[in-house]
This record gives sequence, C-alpha cells and structure tokens, in this order.
Amino acid sequence: MPRGGKRKGAGRPKGSSKLTFMQKMVVGSRCERLLSEIMQREEKKKLKDAHKYVQELWDEAQSIPMAERGAWLNSAAYNQYQKDAKMALGMDQGIIKMPEDDNDDSYLYEKESDSGVSPERVVRFELSTPWGARKSVVNTVAVQTGLEPGYVDYCWKRFSEFERKTTGQ
Repeated sequence: MPRGGKRKGAGRPKGSSKLTFMQKMVVGSRCERLLSEIMQREEKKKLKDAHKYVQELWDEAQSIPMAERGAWLNSAAYNQYQKDAKMALGMDQGIIKMPEDDNDDSYLYEKESDSGVSPERVVRFELSTPWGARKSVVNTVAVQTGLEPGYVDYCWKRFSEFERKTTGQ
C-alpha cells in the first residue's frame, strides 16, 4: 500500500508509524475510558427515569436517622412503606396505573388483574451508546493528544481489537 509520494522512495518509510504499539494502546484506552464515563452517565439517567416514583420513597426512608431505623422497621409505618414501595415499583414498570384523583383510595388497579403480575424488584433496560458519543470521544482525545481524529479512531480500533484477542471475546 503506498505511503505517499509519487516517486520511488518518497513518503513515509514502510514499517514506520507515528506512534509505537504501546502509545496506540494508551490512546485507545483513553477513548475507552471516556466512552465508559459517558455510558455511566447514561445509565444513571436511565435508572433515575426508571425509578421516578420509587425514588421519593427511598429518599423518605434515607431521611430516617440510623438510630431510629430499628424501631421504624418494626412499626406500622414500615409496613405501609413496603406497600407503597410495591405500588411505586408497579407504577414505574407500567403494571399499575396512577390514580386519577389524589383522594381516590380505590386507585391503583392492575391492567391485567387475572394474571396476578407483580412488579419486579430488579429493573432491566437496554443501554446503548448515545448518538454521536464515539465522534465526541475521538475529537476530545484528538485535542488532548494533538493527533488527527482519524488516527485516534484508528488507535481505538487497534486497542479494541487487541482487547478482544487478549480477553477471548
């Protein structure tokens, strides 16, 4: 593959590179770290959205001083908290509908009452890379390292390839 220049011997010598293998791995790992940070922010956002009703109850429970929690766990207030938590989980998961009126105590009915579906205690959701995240990471690392974005992307791909080979994935 030509490496620039029209005449024989012109351009970058064969086998030479801007960076050594280890330097490419450092650039690639920096890209992976930045992408990981973006994904963690995305996960926190999705978790917050998935727990919008339950979060209020968690905040309420966390506001109880540690010294008083033992007594609270044995009280009627805790039993009500558990019922409210189950309802909130159901509302977050779309199993139970939100009441129309705040004073309505007959509220919260299951969509499929015959099925007996109860809310799951574990929230599951698909996490995908946000649109434009890869380009943003490449540009950020390119500015930090002074390399061209295309070369940073190349280093990231070599790093990912090396990582797959060494981990067996």
